[in-house]
Amino acid sequence: MTDAPGEAAREFFAADLDRPVLIVGNGPSASTPDFDRLPPDPFVIRMNWFFLESEPHYGHDVDLFLFSVAQPELERRLTRVIESGQSEVRAIASPMKIQAGRDGERHRSALNALRTPQLDHWSVIAENPVLARYMMSRPLPTQGMQ
Repeated sequence: MTDAPGEAAREFFAADLDRPVLIVGNGPSASTPDFDRLPPDPFVIRMNWFFLESEPHYGHDVDLFLFSVAQPELERRLTRVIESGQSEVRAIASPMKIQAGRDGERHRSALNALRTPQLDHWSVIAENPVLARYMMSRPLPTQGMQ
């Protein structure tokens, strides 16, 4: 893989670039999917606490999990979900280095114990100058907007 912005994610998902994308955000609408409108074999992107759903409305397979703020409890629970096989998560994307408890970091993320690839979704967003400008704005765009 290369260090070029966005290239690592493109290389990792090269075989998936022609699949329809299903981004499932948070909120009540995520719990009432319109199955007639869902594409077949979508590339599924989930975020935040998706694994707390009462049932897996969008299946157990997650192509990409997004998060942008270190949340130790979310990271611990997601790690257990992946390790137990409750959900298959192909890759995790975050704009930050997932904390490993070194170099003065106060937190050691449980996600570091996984073999799940960790990618930087902001590197892809940053390739577009207009989108990059909005990602630099404050307040920071919500995870759903990212």
